[in-house]
Amino acid sequence: MLSGCATFDGKNQGLLVTSNPPGAGIYYKGELVGNTPAPVIVKRSKSEQLDIVYKNSKKTIVVPGEFRWGKVTLGNLIFLTLYPIGVVTDFVTGAAYQMNDQVHYDFPEFSGKTKTSKTTPMVIAIAPPNSTHANLSDEAGVLIEHDLIQNSQINSKLIPYYLSLPIFESEDVDYNTKAEKEHIYYLYARLQATHLLQSEVSFKNDKAVVTGEFIPFDENDRSIPYNKEFETDNINYTKNTLWAGKDGQIFYFLPNSISIDFSNSRTSLDVDQATHDAKPEPLDGFWGDFLKFLSTVGVRRILPPIDRPGWRGRIVFTPTANVSYSKERFPTFLPVADQIFLRTHVDAGYGPSFIYENRSHAIYLNIIPALEWDEVQTLGTEKYRVNQTTIAAVVELGYRYHYNRHWSLTFFSRSVPTAEELWKKIFTKTTSQYIHVENSNLIFSGVSINYTFPNKILK
Repeated sequence: MLSGCATFDGKNQGLLVTSNPPGAGIYYKGELVGNTPAPVIVKRSKSEQLDIVYKNSKKTIVVPGEFRWGKVTLGNLIFLTLYPIGVVTDFVTGAAYQMNDQVHYDFPEFSGKTKTSKTTPMVIAIAPPNSTHANLSDEAGVLIEHDLIQNSQINSKLIPYYLSLPIFESEDVDYNTKAEKEHIYYLYARLQATHLLQSEVSFKNDKAVVTGEFIPFDENDRSIPYNKEFETDNINYTKNTLWAGKDGQIFYFLPNSISIDFSNSRTSLDVDQATHDAKPEPLDGFWGDFLKFLSTVGVRRILPPIDRPGWRGRIVFTPTANVSYSKERFPTFLPVADQIFLRTHVDAGYGPSFIYENRSHAIYLNIIPALEWDEVQTLGTEKYRVNQTTIAAVVELGYRYHYNRHWSLTFFSRSVPTAEELWKKIFTKTTSQYIHVENSNLIFSGVSINYTFPNKILK
């Protein structure tokens, strides 16, 4: 762990081994690992040995490693208290060394005497196409795979996209990054590929346009261009989640979902060092029966999960707005035990959401600074009405299940601080005596049904 954290590159490195003539066996630690030209993986160290064998001729090549002071220092300084341990660990394990990534040997006794022809097919690995979102990248990768299987005129073998994807991800090659030169041969060796198809996806005239090239590990071979247009009807991303914005984006400014909360909602007050929770009362008529269960209608930003296995975390800033209306009383607070209050609450805010999710499930914590407007009025012969605007942090903890790209179900608990002055005023007017309210909160807990609109305008 210390080695990986310190150097960021791990304890192994990829090398490209070539020879003249080609076709020589490459042996590492006594094991045949390929035939030239080929990428191989070796352990980082002060020096490693490779044996290159062509017919009856054998050459042992020492590959020196150069100590990487810059990366070792930078990597370990991040973990200040572990800096000495990290440096020593990097030195002992060899992870602190960087080797020349190309090794070549000429067999002089065979120079000009051997003609070789390449008859082995290309082995192609499709890197995640560069795009705005991982889901779009993966859909394009699968379309490219199908296109190569059906239409390719190239003598080649193809590694299935979803088999190569985890390897690309582990080497930080994804929808928004490309392979770094320092790691390129390591990738070729891990994938056992001769060519990487690197591409990007764009949209033009209602078509998904993929442009890229097959990049060989052997620099003596030429790259082969790849250009293809796909109908957007074949890409679910463009139909359902184009509004999602860029995956990895942090700031979202428009809501894209409506939520209907079926929950237990109540006002909780601290008065004279005692807590009093309101009891909901039914409203009149049909809507009263309905609103007994429906506590809040809101709009918010719901981000679609990434269609890949495994859990991942992200932090985003999103908008939210909620409207709540209820009738309630406080049976444990004797001065107003028989009084019924009508409460209206509106809040709108923008702030961070901490999400831990996989392709179907999400656990989240929202801490949203919000502008709130609350109104409380009494029912009875004497009617009083008080309203107030304030700013507070809305805190919500929840679990969300994504049924599909549009519908999701959320189990949640939300706490909304409200103005103590609001209840102090209404209690004082109702009882004709001063009542000091120390804290006031709206508490919601239950389930919400969410519908996310597939509207490109909301991108």
